[in-house]
This record gives sequence, structure tokens and C-alpha cells, in this order.
Amino acid sequence: GGSTDSPDGLVIIVDLLPVDTNEMRALDDLATSENNTYISITPDLATDAVRRRPNQVQYIPPSQALRVNPGGLIQDMVPPMLLSFTLDLESDLITLTFNEPVRVSSIMYEFITLQSNPSAAPIDNRTLIGGEN
Repeated sequence: GGSTDSPDGLVIIVDLLPVDTNEMRALDDLATSENNTYISITPDLATDAVRRRPNQVQYIPPSQALRVNPGGLIQDMVPPMLLSFTLDLESDLITLTFNEPVRVSSIMYEFITLQSNPSAAPIDNRTLIGGEN
């Protein structure tokens, strides 16, 4: 999904939906280099601007997908950011919400510290020693 403010013409810029870019970020072998960044399209993507008759764009099947232009991939270099968390002491759960997908297998629980106030020397704090996904 997405949208565009581009006028009719040779170049169309699509604003991708966050759900689409987040799904792409979660995949190991898509758009991590120019060697794994290709596009395929169906004729339903767009029609010719001449409009004398319906004239759809040419089909590019997955088996003939176009590779991204050299230098045309700008990788995601912004690290995920923790936006919020909840703590449920009855169920022994902490829920972390990030701005983009994170790899669950990379979580190192010993780098999570709960503290009593936002200070370099909080009154009370507890660094986790483990957890389960």
C-alpha cells in the first residue's frame, strides 16, 4: 500500500505505508543490499497517461524482476527506538514497544534495567538477569 503526490509523468514516488516497510525490515534477505532488491509489477499498477484507450503498464513477472538501480537502495540505518513499555507484575510480563521491528532472538535481557526514577543514580533499580520470549 501507499500513496503518491506525484503528477502524471515518467517518475512516480510512492510513500510506502509503515506496515509495508516494517514487514520488509523484518525479512532477512530483502532490501539489505542491491543484490536482493528487485521489483515485479502487474499490468494493473497504472495506465498510460494518453487515455485514448486503456493501455496498462507492461507486466514484469517475478521471474524477470528488475534490480534496483546502482546506488538506488538507501538502507535503514536508523536504530530501532523503544517507544513505551508496560509492566505486569501479576503475570510477570514486560511489554516493549518499538518504532520498527526488532529481532526477538537478539534480545539480551541483562541490558534491561527498571529503575525508580530517571536519574543516573536512581533510588532503586533492578537489571534483569534473564527472560523468555
